[in-house]
Amino acid sequence: MGPRLEGARIDQVYGLPRNDLAIVLGYSGAPRLWFCTEPDEPHLYERSGPHPAPSRPPAFAMAARKLLSGRRIAGIEEVGEDRVVTLYCGGSSAGSLVFEVIPRRSTAMLVDGNGVVRAVWHRRRSRIRAGEIYVPPDTPPRRDPQELGDEDWRNLEASGDARAISRSLARSLRGMSLLVAKEAAHRYFEGMSLRKAVLHELERAEEEPTAACIYAPLPLDELSELPPRSQFLLAPYELEHVHHLEAVPFSDCMEAAAVFYPLRARLRILQRVRTELGSALEVAAARTTRTLEAVSEDRASLRQPDRYRRWADLLLAHPDADPEEGPGKSGGGNLHGARVVVPDDYGDGEPIEIPVDPSKGIIENAQTYYRRAKRATRSVERTQQRQRTLEARSGRIAKLHLEIADVSDLRSAQRMAKRAAAEGAEVKPDRWQEPEALFPSADHDGLSVVPDEAYGASAGGSEQPQDTVPTTRGKVAPGISSYTSSDGYEILVGRNAGANDRLTHRMAAPHDWWLHAEGPGSHVVVRNAKREEEPPAATLSEAASLAAYFSFARGATKVNVHFTQVRHLRKPKGASPGRVILKLRRTVLAEPLSPKKIFDDSGGDAKTKTEPPTRSGPGAR
Repeated sequence: MGPRLEGARIDQVYGLPRNDLAIVLGYSGAPRLWFCTEPDEPHLYERSGPHPAPSRPPAFAMAARKLLSGRRIAGIEEVGEDRVVTLYCGGSSAGSLVFEVIPRRSTAMLVDGNGVVRAVWHRRRSRIRAGEIYVPPDTPPRRDPQELGDEDWRNLEASGDARAISRSLARSLRGMSLLVAKEAAHRYFEGMSLRKAVLHELERAEEEPTAACIYAPLPLDELSELPPRSQFLLAPYELEHVHHLEAVPFSDCMEAAAVFYPLRARLRILQRVRTELGSALEVAAARTTRTLEAVSEDRASLRQPDRYRRWADLLLAHPDADPEEGPGKSGGGNLHGARVVVPDDYGDGEPIEIPVDPSKGIIENAQTYYRRAKRATRSVERTQQRQRTLEARSGRIAKLHLEIADVSDLRSAQRMAKRAAAEGAEVKPDRWQEPEALFPSADHDGLSVVPDEAYGASAGGSEQPQDTVPTTRGKVAPGISSYTSSDGYEILVGRNAGANDRLTHRMAAPHDWWLHAEGPGSHVVVRNAKREEEPPAATLSEAASLAAYFSFARGATKVNVHFTQVRHLRKPKGASPGRVILKLRRTVLAEPLSPKKIFDDSGGDAKTKTEPPTRSGPGAR
């Protein structure tokens, strides 16, 4: 790493969500220096490709930019026996970045030319604070293997099995990592003396690695789940103790790391996605089952409308029947304590008791029962429909649960999250993003590359891949689709909240036309370079159909779509991405049509009905 980066100019420093730092170097084709403070396995390596940038940089990134931006790297060296790497910068007020790549204690510190810590990234307990003099961490003393005597080697051999011996070697010997120690222990149990095995592996580790490997249980492009740590390894050279795993060779460790760590992050996200989707769907399924049971009980307890209708018919057949005092035996809500006894002309002819209201006549009581029959019929129909809806939802949830295993990337996970949310599952896709999961632009041996737009806004605000030029008017940004209307006008459609925000507030010109369906949905902008007052009818029809299609009302026959010019919009202070207020608007009625149907079919059939202009006092969309 060191020789390649010496002399490179530091262009920018980014503090990314949760764990990562990215140092961008200022020459064409330069990789980023990437530092991840993952608790169990922190790592520092070079990688290329895009990464997001928080809209609000953390304090550490701001301090690093102030001290280091524009300066050249004077050197990179490892400090002490532990994994501490210092990046030195040249200049009159030279500063440095110190990376402490220590499991469960990883952090980075910005140190000025006087050795004072100016900022700390993810400060660990008992470590140095900003404003104090930097001192390297205390490291447990470890011995040089060349200095060990025969008794020392016998004690190490007596540690136990291969796992215990490898841990003892890693803890007690200088320059011995756990992975190298495992290889030495393997050679020891294969018949080589422990002393010879250790010295042999240390010699291999000190040499310039020429056969770095990633070991996995399957070829890398076939991995769909994160393997156990013991079966997914990055090694500086070929290892014998993992010969049962697939080995993918690389020219050096940096190239292998640039594939291994993003791939591992991606598989970790997919594992998290599957777990959270499964849990959310199980909760939704249980909730649906409880509701279905309650609806089934309600249906069983509903009074049958046929009984009310039968009583009404019998009362009309015997209009001269006299009410009798006393509780009836037929039930049916006899609140008045009166009844009539008439023969069952539509049954076996036996007498039947019918509760009645003595303050009303027989005909009025019959009409009351007819009304009750109608209400009971509607209740039964609503309950049956509700039951069918819940049964269909339960089936869809079960089908979604079976499809979780097929989720292979973030895009399919986000699509499934939308489907799960529509079925009542509570999912949070914003927790599935991780900067390191974005693959380098040049993938290795057919590995899938996660697209830039798959990484949405994070908890820190809207984010945009840094490999892209900031969006200007006339250019299409990630997450925004472009179409051409039959009149030749450009139509832009935002596909998520962040894209909607960029489209409306950064890309659209004041005189462009803006459309939005009622309810949640995409922002649609029609370019108006000639500043015309009215959009052409065909263009308005096609844009309105797109706005209706890319909304929650996609399944409706017709949808109200509001349109205005961008100059009549404003964004409330502190509002979430995509939120706007309309000061002036008109409404058209549009049929939701897919882009393929609008632009591929001859002529299309999107129709609009324009209403008179209405001034609405600010209505938020």
